[in-house]
Amino acid sequence: MFKLVGTRFRTGHSPYGPPPVARVELRTAVSPQRSTSLERLHHLSRQGLLEEAASASDGDSLDNESVSRWFGSLMARLLERGGHRAGRPQIETHAGEGDTFFVNLPCEEPDTVEKAAEVAGRFLFDASRDNHDDIADLEQFLDFAGARMPHPDTRRIIRVARACALPVLRLDQDPFESAPGPRPFYAGLIQIGQGVNRRVLAGAVPWLDQQKLMRVASREALVTHLRRHGLPLAPQVPDFPTKNRASRAVRAAERLGKPIAMRAIYRQPFAHARQSTALFEPLASERAITAAFQAASVDHRQVWVEAHVPGDRVRCLLIGGVLVAATRATPPTITGDGVRSVSELTAHAAACAESPRQRQAWKAIEAGDRDVQARLAIAGLTPTAIPEAGRHVSLRGEGTAFNGGTLENVLDRLSAPIRELAERAAAAFGLDEIAAVDLAVVDPAGEASAPNCHVLDVVPDPDLQSHIEGRPEAGDELPHRLLDALFPSGRPVRIPTVAITGTNGKTTTSRMTASILRGAYGVVGLTTTEGAYVGDDCVLAGDVAGVPGAALVLADDRTRAAVLETARGALQALGTAVEAVDAAACLNIAADHLGVDGITTLEELAAVKSRVLELADGYAAVNADNPQCLAMLSNHQRARPILVSRNPESADVADHLAAGHRAVLIDRADDGREYLWFAQGSTSDRLMPTHDIPAVMNGLLPFNTLNAAFAAALCWSLGVDNRLIREGLARFSNSVEDNAGRYNFIEGYPFTLLTDFAQNAHGLAELYSVIEKLPIEGKKRLVCLTIGSRHREHIEENVRDLADRFDSLIIGCSDYADENPQYAGSNPRETMLAHFRKELLDAGTHPERIETHAQPETAIRHGLEITQPGDLLVVLGNPKVVLAILEETAEP
Repeated sequence: MFKLVGTRFRTGHSPYGPPPVARVELRTAVSPQRSTSLERLHHLSRQGLLEEAASASDGDSLDNESVSRWFGSLMARLLERGGHRAGRPQIETHAGEGDTFFVNLPCEEPDTVEKAAEVAGRFLFDASRDNHDDIADLEQFLDFAGARMPHPDTRRIIRVARACALPVLRLDQDPFESAPGPRPFYAGLIQIGQGVNRRVLAGAVPWLDQQKLMRVASREALVTHLRRHGLPLAPQVPDFPTKNRASRAVRAAERLGKPIAMRAIYRQPFAHARQSTALFEPLASERAITAAFQAASVDHRQVWVEAHVPGDRVRCLLIGGVLVAATRATPPTITGDGVRSVSELTAHAAACAESPRQRQAWKAIEAGDRDVQARLAIAGLTPTAIPEAGRHVSLRGEGTAFNGGTLENVLDRLSAPIRELAERAAAAFGLDEIAAVDLAVVDPAGEASAPNCHVLDVVPDPDLQSHIEGRPEAGDELPHRLLDALFPSGRPVRIPTVAITGTNGKTTTSRMTASILRGAYGVVGLTTTEGAYVGDDCVLAGDVAGVPGAALVLADDRTRAAVLETARGALQALGTAVEAVDAAACLNIAADHLGVDGITTLEELAAVKSRVLELADGYAAVNADNPQCLAMLSNHQRARPILVSRNPESADVADHLAAGHRAVLIDRADDGREYLWFAQGSTSDRLMPTHDIPAVMNGLLPFNTLNAAFAAALCWSLGVDNRLIREGLARFSNSVEDNAGRYNFIEGYPFTLLTDFAQNAHGLAELYSVIEKLPIEGKKRLVCLTIGSRHREHIEENVRDLADRFDSLIIGCSDYADENPQYAGSNPRETMLAHFRKELLDAGTHPERIETHAQPETAIRHGLEITQPGDLLVVLGNPKVVLAILEETAEP
């Protein structure tokens, strides 16, 4: 058996499904007796929680993978019982971690899933439990899950949007902040589309402008507007229909003639998703009016009084200005039998609820909240009272899919005039995408005028579910209609987007690409290992080259194009923020992160990074000079390939061009200068001389030539004009402002100061080639804060070259060392530095050439102090740390 270690979530798209996907870690523990384990499985099967294990017997193998799969199935069943959806559990293991299993479960609301994992762990792995423990735990979980059920409209809209290949982001889950305090519903805030083209929906409701909301925000504004448009209304009090005392409400009733309807004066947002609404009708006695006033005036001290009009309460749903559904709604009601009390009748209704949502609604009624108490008082009842046989008692003001109401489709019964009335009412308020109009209808086949029909309300934030429950066949139709209204033909949904991965050069290439796209699109969203940016604004600092950064820039209304750096760690842990991009690139595959997260070979590393190319539905650019990159193309048929190469004469490039494909090449022209070339088939055009690209530094940084070629390839694939590509590359330099932490030569010192972020053998090799070209007369000194912090093996791989290249070595570390299990202990940094020092000594480095400092600031400051005029000081580290210290120490 196992013990539950913890639950994390993939917040991006992964091989296990769309987000979120729970990743539950299970670790083998001391196993109980086999008979005990089987009994737990059989017990859970009898409870209907684990059907898959019903046939398990003494002769069956209780292997770890089967048990972990049963655990995933138990989680899924618990979520289903609690009103949540879950996909098929998939089991994941890593090489070298035979005692650990990961259960990947597509899900909806993370808090509930985490709770389900805890309950499933107790149910399946705690042999000391009895039936009473299970019942108590299950009831508590169902209450917890019921309060966090995702909005059913959101669930349907997401499903339909994804089926239509529309991009979806959940805005009330990580990496976005959840709204504080109680909410009318959970997991219901989403975005469809991207950047400037996105639409945000809460449930089925798009964001509305304030002017439209003001017309329906209060009862007074609503009635005034309806009257102005000549629509049939319930009779109103001629003057001062708002009442701030019960006695005044009684006098208003006398003037109108009883019965009356009493409402809260201000609209409650998303009233459909709340258990109660401040609507009380019909009120015919002074006692009933007084009790209703006390309940309706709690929040605002005033109520709205108008005549109660007869007829069924029909909610008409309009999408795109057209009536698409009409539902007769009846509040949740108990019927007396002359035997059972109100409490017993509500408890029976909760126990017999047909769905988790109905159970939640009736459990709230059974608990007897303030609204239920008020309605019982109006009816002259108490929870212990026994209603006479046949008496109907309404326990809410109206019926919805969320409060236990009864819903019946009446669309086909409505006459043409009544249909037109509903459409006129919504149009009067400019609610042309989605709205509901509440009508009181005596004869649905009759006229759209009093006394047969009255407009009761115009609702800017309706739901679809109440109409789908009355007409289940509309389950996909209504979301489709809504999406058509939000994104009519010709309206863009996505923005131009590219994704960039590889071992080295990702950040520089991403920044170069963004520089070009600014000229073509204006405001560009950019995610890197240094932060996420919209235009010049940093919206999230730190290493966000994955889902968090991408989600934030795509959820910004200013973003018109996006460049998404995608790192291996985020890709494996979280997935990808998008399902598709216009173009993607893999720059290179080199030996980095091997031995981490189950990756042991370059081919396995390439397989992970190739997921980025799978996103491309336009072009996929790869390094033709890197075997692992080139091999990726054979697995990705959807995107058209672009090769990027320094070797235009290679057979791979020749075959590629012969097939009519595109390539971006680095080659010399007849004038002897090196150029970037755009080639396709048998034609090729010079884009620009590489020496005109400032980041290449006149050939000092040849790897930036390749980065520029990739940036050009991606922008070419988006159809960006060649002139704009040239201009974008020509204005991008290796300055701190354009490319912080990547080969920044810092001026103002009597020695040469170079900062970079090289953190593996491939990056160091490029650094060595640059250093060899520098005219350094003095000593070469290194402050190294990168090598070894994340991967100890990088120390062994590089110590000899470091010792050979530099006269003095000041070794520090980064925050990664603190979390690296290879340095586990009371002082991980000192453990790492001691190992580094030992490896340097074993490589023959004289002790006087070595210094170690646990704090990066100390290492950098000391490097600056000992470096002499004519020397070279190289500082390798996170640019945010390095540049901040350099700024502090710079002379004014």
